Amino acid sequence: MVKLTNTQYPDTAYFAVAPANGIVTFPHVWKGNYDIWLYKFTFTEWTLNDDINGNKTYNVNLLENHYPPQNMFVDDLSLLASWNAAHLDLLVFEELWNSGSFTTQGWTTSGGSNWGIATGVGLPAPSAQFNWSPEVTNYDQSLTSPNITGIGSPGLNLKYDIYLSSYGTTTLEEMAVEIWDGTTWDRLGYYNNAQGDIPWTSEIKNIDSYSFSTFKIRFRAYGQDSYNINNWNVDNIRVVGVAKSGKNLLGYNVYLNDIQIGFTNDTIYQIPQNLCTYGQIYTACVEAAYECGVSQNSCYTFAAHYLPAPRNLEATPIQDAAYLTWDYPVVGSKLEVLDLSPRTSMPNSTVEYSPLVANQQMINATEAIWDVLFSFNVTDAARPGIETDGTYIYTAQWNGANFGKYENVGGTWTLVTEFTISGASNLRDLAYDLSLIHI
Repeated sequence: MVKLTNTQYPDTAYFAVAPANGIVTFPHVWKGNYDIWLYKFTFTEWTLNDDINGNKTYNVNLLENHYPPQNMFVDDLSLLASWNAAHLDLLVFEELWNSGSFTTQGWTTSGGSNWGIATGVGLPAPSAQFNWSPEVTNYDQSLTSPNITGIGSPGLNLKYDIYLSSYGTTTLEEMAVEIWDGTTWDRLGYYNNAQGDIPWTSEIKNIDSYSFSTFKIRFRAYGQDSYNINNWNVDNIRVVGVAKSGKNLLGYNVYLNDIQIGFTNDTIYQIPQNLCTYGQIYTACVEAAYECGVSQNSCYTFAAHYLPAPRNLEATPIQDAAYLTWDYPVVGSKLEVLDLSPRTSMPNSTVEYSPLVANQQMINATEAIWDVLFSFNVTDAARPGIETDGTYIYTAQWNGANFGKYENVGGTWTLVTEFTISGASNLRDLAYDLSLIHI
C-alpha cells in the first residue's frame, strides 16, 4: 500500500494498493510537499517527506518483520514450557457492533426494515439481527459493508459468527454471505432453516483473490415468509490478512537463563529437569527463528518445584487387598565433595597443582562431562571450527577456505550451503558475540 499526503493541504491525498509486481504509479499529482507512506504485509513500514515538483521514482527495499511468539509460560511442577505461536495475521477490518449503529462504519441496509442491532444477543452481545417482524413474504433484504481494501497480503480471510433461531420449516428461509467483486456478488456462504435452529457457528472464508482489491461484504436474508424464523444474527465480522506457510518460520529457540537449551518446531518444550534445582529462580525465553533472522523473545520467570515421581507402579491382588510395588524416582546426577585434604604429591615439577585434594563422588550419575549430547556429519573432515548463532551451526576448515552452514530440519542437522569469505582460510575456531560471527 502506498499513500501520498500533501502536508499543506491534507485533503489532497493519493492511495493505491500495489499489484503483485510491486510497482505503483500515480500519473497525476499536485505539486507540493508530501508525506509518503509505504507498507507491505509482514514488512516494516517506510516513510519519507519529500517535495514533489515533477516526475520522481522511489526504489524502496523493505525489511521483513520478525514476529515474536507470545505468552511464554512454564509449569513449575513439570517444567513444561508453552507459548502462543508467532502471530502473522493483520486485522484489515472489524465489526463487533459495539457502537449500536450500522452507520458508524458505513453499513447500509436495503430491501426492507428487518435488519437492526440486537443488544441482548451476540457472541457476545450485541450483534446484527434480521428479525422476523414485521412479517414479510417473498422478501430479499441485505446488510452491506462499506468498501474494504485488501493489503496485498499472501492470504486474506473473512471471519464471522452466524446464528439462526428458527420457528417453523413449512417455508424455506435463507441467508447468503456474498462478496462484491466490482461487477457481481459472489457467494461465500449459504444457510437455511430446513433443519431448524443453527447454533452460533464460527466461519472462515478464503478471499485470497481480493487481497489487492477493494470489495464489499453483504449478508442477504431472503425467503418465502419471515414468520417461520425468529431471527438471524451475525457477529464478529473480520477481514484478516494472513501470511502463507508460516512466512518461512523455521521454528523456535528456547533459552534458560540466557543459555540456549533447545530448538523445536512445536509450541511446547520440555525443559530437562536436570537443568533446574528445586526452589531456584529461573527465566525461560523463546524466540522465533526465521530464514532472515530471529524475533524478540517472550520470557517467563518461575521458581522450579519439580520433584521426580516414583516409577513403574504395579499392583498385585491379594484377596481383599492389593500389594503395591514401584521403582525409586530417577533423580538428576550430583557431584558431592566428601572432604578436602592437603596435597602431598606433586610428581611433575613443571606443573602447577592446587594445594588441596577433593575427595568427591557422583550421586545418581546419569550424565558426565564430555557426554555426547548430539552429533551429525559435516561435509568433510578437517572442520575443527564450530559456532552457532542460535539458529544455524557454522563450521570452518583448517586446511582450506570452506565454511559450512547447517540448520535443524526435523531434529537432523542438515547442510544449507557451503561458502567462502575472501581472505579467510585455514581457520581453527569461530566465535559469536550475539550479533556477529567472528573469524
